[in-house]
Amino acid sequence: MATMKLLPHQVEAVDGILRALQEPVDGLMPSQGLRAQVVSATGSGKTLMAVEAARRLRARRVLVLVPTLDLLLQTAAAWRAGGRSGAMIGVCSLSAADSQGIPCTTSDVELRLWLRGLDQVTVFATYASLGLRTLQRAHAAGVGVWDRSSSMKRTAPLVMQASRGRRCMTSSRFRHIAVCI
Repeated sequence: MATMKLLPHQVEAVDGILRALQEPVDGLMPSQGLRAQVVSATGSGKTLMAVEAARRLRARRVLVLVPTLDLLLQTAAAWRAGGRSGAMIGVCSLSAADSQGIPCTTSDVELRLWLRGLDQVTVFATYASLGLRTLQRAHAAGVGVWDRSSSMKRTAPLVMQASRGRRCMTSSRFRHIAVCI
């Protein structure tokens, strides 16, 4: 799928994200994982920057956290329009009739079944779904959104708890990232 052309400020931001998420030269991961935060005005293309960063990182599994159900659908559409391929799953309360073709669940068991065997997947979740602990239970079962490396075990919960209301990205050396919107 074709990617969208980035504007100069977006190229600069993506380059900064990639620098921040490079594995340290000494190979020692920070205790909180690798992080980058993009601060930019509304409508400046932050979602597109995240899509391009995920593409250039060759991220196989991406978790995108959003504050509302409407933004979940809008963001999923933007990721697809931006060139993200692979399965897309919602962890939220949207019904099949309202999810615009994105399978949605609040069940960690169902989420684990849907993720099984998927090499590339983007999971979109609302902040409210964090309160249901669906993602946390799926992760604890070993087949969640994040890989099982020690760096992501420390990073993913921190992203979910500390990043509300801020856009950030975190990465592991296994090409899995989380994006908070």
